[in-house]
Amino acid sequence: MTGISFSIFIIFMVTRLNKATRWSISLAMVMYLAVPAEAQDKKKDALRIQKDSVKEEKAKMARYHSEAVWVGMMDDSTTNYHEALKAYNEFWRGRKKPTEEEESREIKLKEEPTLLEKIFKAKQIKEEELAEKYSFAHKRFLNWMQVNAPFVQPNGRILTPEERLELWKKQKEQNQF
Repeated sequence: MTGISFSIFIIFMVTRLNKATRWSISLAMVMYLAVPAEAQDKKKDALRIQKDSVKEEKAKMARYHSEAVWVGMMDDSTTNYHEALKAYNEFWRGRKKPTEEEESREIKLKEEPTLLEKIFKAKQIKEEELAEKYSFAHKRFLNWMQVNAPFVQPNGRILTPEERLELWKKQKEQNQF
């Protein structure tokens, strides 16, 4: 039974009852109709929040893909390791990662693209220039990952230098006994 037909049925039944019974049924009906409305409002709010968070996540991923956010994340002591890794992987998704710095410089010195190559291979040349531009940052990020990996907490937080020192002291103390 739909909500409207149910309401009409209730109204029809209520008109045949005495005043006290009609009052109690009306109260029950209002309570019955009010609870689902609150639940629907909560559900709508939850869906809105979920949609907003999905939009924010998509915007963040688009930013990660277009900008080298991961470069700045390496220098921030409050960076979440997993988030920095996500930014790095998203930036390089679909792009050619840099090779060794020296190799890319030698290749560039040896091979200057002709005008036709610039026209027909514009995207490839752009990707190679991007890879060369971020070659040092790429190597630095790989080193940053390797250095910080042992100090990453399950939630992605990286231990501070003070926490690392305390951890080292505890391990040193345990190894002495």
